[in-house]
Amino acid sequence: MKKITEIYIEKEYLKSERDFYGNRIKVPTIGKFKRDVVLAGHWERLGHYIIDFAIIFAVSIIIGIALILISPKVFNFVVSVGFNLNLGFTNIKYDLISYLITFLYYFLLESTIKRTIGKFATQTVVIDEYGNTPSKDKIAIRTLARFIPFEIFSCLGSRGWHDKLSNTFVVSKKEAETLRSLLQDENGYAVSDSLELLD
Repeated sequence: MKKITEIYIEKEYLKSERDFYGNRIKVPTIGKFKRDVVLAGHWERLGHYIIDFAIIFAVSIIIGIALILISPKVFNFVVSVGFNLNLGFTNIKYDLISYLITFLYYFLLESTIKRTIGKFATQTVVIDEYGNTPSKDKIAIRTLARFIPFEIFSCLGSRGWHDKLSNTFVVSKKEAETLRSLLQDENGYAVSDSLELLD
């Protein structure tokens, strides 16, 4: 099965050749070029991260308040389960409520509808290397990778660690549809109207 990173498209471009008299001329030529996957941009990623973080934070507060009202002992136990990451200049605390809500939020939404609420807002989706909804195993790896300290900074590159470790891609909804269409072509490539100048 062809992967989204193995799609080729045909493009018409102007190839530089010499005519009968030795003059350089541009000749329209059809060539086959590898098509790069158009990933979600940094601003889209930042946008859905902020939205998702705000939702997870709000849900954590609501559940925390509910636990305090139901049983302060249970709340204290849940908050105490976890670990502290002491980095010298800062101390990061991970507790059970944050872990569970974050894991369930990303895992349930991305494994069923390919997107979180933040990704709905930015019109992006999560796909696997074949352009499909990732398997639950891939989404589990993707979600667990989010707990790696400073993982958020990995998104300053083209793909975050949670994308690379799970072999998933975040693309616009339109790009996902284009990739599916190209993959359905039995030859694995399609013709583009764009004209490029190459020497």
